[in-house]
Amino acid sequence: MIAVSFFPLFTPPRRREKIAPLLGHYEVSICVSFLGNLNAMRLGGDMKTAVFSISLLVAIAAMPAMSVAKESRLPGKALVAQQFNIWNAALKTGNAGKVAALYCEPGGILIPTLSNTIRSNRREIADYFAHFLQLKPIGRINTMFIRVLGPDTATDSGVYTFHLVKDGKPEDIRARYTFVYQKRHGKWCIMTQHSSAMPESEAHLMPRH
Repeated sequence: MIAVSFFPLFTPPRRREKIAPLLGHYEVSICVSFLGNLNAMRLGGDMKTAVFSISLLVAIAAMPAMSVAKESRLPGKALVAQQFNIWNAALKTGNAGKVAALYCEPGGILIPTLSNTIRSNRREIADYFAHFLQLKPIGRINTMFIRVLGPDTATDSGVYTFHLVKDGKPEDIRARYTFVYQKRHGKWCIMTQHSSAMPESEAHLMPRH
């Protein structure tokens, strides 16, 4: 950044103090141009040049505010984490259609834990959950890593545990997961879910160095 001392010598100190904070890190180059052209106008210079400088000054001054507004539209991590709770609550209803409705259509993809078949639309996703829900699954997050990629896209990856009832006996299954969420028409949906069982038996894992 150029030092503020590069303001034209004819610029009164009070004017520097008023203009510089409006421009942030753009202050010097724009103020030099603006004030220089303003001085030229006083001396009989081109009015169009002065008007252009003023317009440019206003546009640049608005840039920091535009950047802040864009950042404020990003979803918070708590909002992204809440999407799993919504999905888990749908599992508890036992209604495969309600679960499938949480996936984007078109484009939603499910790579499930207990099937080799990838499901690429709500009808296929509902078919998977019609069988999976018979196990009365209840999910619980063990480890969660959230990444916000933009105002309408976020990912949630980690490890979760499902409490199932299989053949009348309770069973817990740990799995790795990734959810890719997308916001469409003001509502979040699951673009991709990839869930896979842990590849190694945790009871036999050796300490890593």
